[in-house]
Amino acid sequence: MRVDGVSVWSAPSSDAAGAPSRLGMSIRATAGTAVARNKLRRRVREVFRAYEPVPGRDVVVQAGPEATGKNFQELSEVLSAALQRAGVGTAR
Repeated sequence: MRVDGVSVWSAPSSDAAGAPSRLGMSIRATAGTAVARNKLRRRVREVFRAYEPVPGRDVVVQAGPEATGKNFQELSEVLSAALQRAGVGTAR
């Protein structure tokens, strides 16, 4: 699912069925300097921690330059919407 510069993919994990969900990220180099990309990674991780994913799923988030310009609240709303559309879980 792609929403406002953030794409989310989800697949069943190859680990045990009850294992916690795992997060993978791909932040494009066009998203800005290394500092901006790392800040975006930290924000995506924080939103994922505040989310309640379905156990046993691998989730990949890809973010582009559109996501770099968003403040935390906007990114949180966009990423939560993308995660819900992908059927990963629900917000806590």
